Amino acid sequence: MILLCENGGFVATLDTTMVEGRYTDSSGMVTATKGEDGSIAFELADNYDGTSRALQLGEGVWTSVTLDTVAADHSNVLCDDLALRGWWSPAQSSHIPGRAAKTSE
Repeated sequence: MILLCENGGFVATLDTTMVEGRYTDSSGMVTATKGEDGSIAFELADNYDGTSRALQLGEGVWTSVTLDTVAADHSNVLCDDLALRGWWSPAQSSHIPGRAAKTSE
């Protein structure tokens, strides 16, 4: 699952690891960079059918999902925790707030 946080950060929970960092959202393309070193984590591009793809994360497609109350509370904790990371600085974001979580099909 990829959480795109309102604070401009992201948390990607993958099969074997978790990646955190910052993202920008521009014209249907989300570019995410790793917080630790600033390298590209993924580029999430919208498809014509409402799904998204992030080739850096594999061949699958991603779909937006609405989180239930428990999942939303958990995602808020993950997003808020980003501000506690050594690499976080609050003034570097260019994102669209309120984007839903994305999950692989």
